[in-house]
Amino acid sequence: MNNVNIGELIHAEMVRQNRTVNWLAKEIYCEKSNVYKLFRRKSIDLAQVMRIS
Repeated sequence: MNNVNIGELIHAEMVRQNRTVNWLAKEIYCEKSNVYKLFRRKSIDLAQVMRIS
């Protein structure tokens, strides 16, 4: 489980749901550039996961 990249999983789920980076940025009230940074992260704190989900 150490090799799981949560950012990649979030991105894959967005693609599966046909959602855009702009959509997620608006949903979690952040800049598009921060969403791209999120996709590169291997781990995310629980509070942020809750906001995304």
